[in-house]
Amino acid sequence: IHRGALMYSLPIAANYTVYGHHFGTAEMSNDYYLHPISKWAYAIDIEDLTQPEKSLRFIRKSSRPINAPFNHTDWSVMIEAQVRPMSTWGIERNSAAPPPFSPACIEDVSVCGKPKTVFLVPHGGTDLRIGELPLSGLHSVAALSINKSPMSMG
Repeated sequence: IHRGALMYSLPIAANYTVYGHHFGTAEMSNDYYLHPISKWAYAIDIEDLTQPEKSLRFIRKSSRPINAPFNHTDWSVMIEAQVRPMSTWGIERNSAAPPPFSPACIEDVSVCGKPKTVFLVPHGGTDLRIGELPLSGLHSVAALSINKSPMSMG
């Protein structure tokens, strides 16, 4: 999801494992393997592609100008969205497999779970994230607007 100059992504909680240390103390100049420990395989619900603001809610925590949009913990802006877990989207070569085609839940509704609220945050403010989510297509206006393409809101 893009809003203005920022791309928003779903942050993924990760387990960090050091696999290389280059110099300094144990906390300095390390290379890490990041393994996801939270769910990330979701399809996003957008009711009307011509008016995504009806399905997505922009949240700004402060009226002050944003000093650090890429802060890694206390994001000052985010987007609230409804997503559905996808049982068929997995991992390939230690990375997320290519996202399913949109609409992802139309042909086999059983691959998508019940709606859940998530918060998308500035892409650069995450260590591990998913920035491309297929559309679920479970809303009539969205389903009519999509012609089985790899399009996503990402």
